[in-house]
Amino acid sequence: MQEERYPMNTQAVRPILPPDELRLEYAGPMPPALDRADSPAHRCAKAAWVAPLIAIFLSYMSIAIRGAGADGRVVSLMVGLAYVLLIVGGLVCGIVALCNVKGRRGILTPAIVGVVLNVAIVTVVGMATFALGTRPVARPAVPPPPPSPAGQPSTSKP
Repeated sequence: MQEERYPMNTQAVRPILPPDELRLEYAGPMPPALDRADSPAHRCAKAAWVAPLIAIFLSYMSIAIRGAGADGRVVSLMVGLAYVLLIVGGLVCGIVALCNVKGRRGILTPAIVGVVLNVAIVTVVGMATFALGTRPVARPAVPPPPPSPAGQPSTSKP
């Protein structure tokens, strides 16, 4: 049989540690990370302020796509639907996060920022829609009546 070149040491290897008076406080293993941002309320608070930013980015990208020659109506419809879903979803997430604050740190500020951003966007879009809807529409001029045939009296008044 072939001999083992490196026989395995069966004794447990103990690390060499300095004496307690020379040991540093931070020289131990890292403590486990406190991941407080994993609760649903934290995720909703983050989604509340990220959703309007994604919606704004999406609207700028749609302008570039329409400029590249894509079908404008289809792109506008798809982007408009995604925009509305993102804004409404962000607003709902912000309200859910605000309802679940209960002393947790890191929820209140992002949730308030998200709700304010979403309400501001809804307000601006609503005001622009209202302003465009109440604008007087330029109507084409009414064409003059056709000339009457010779010998028949004209019905138009001078």
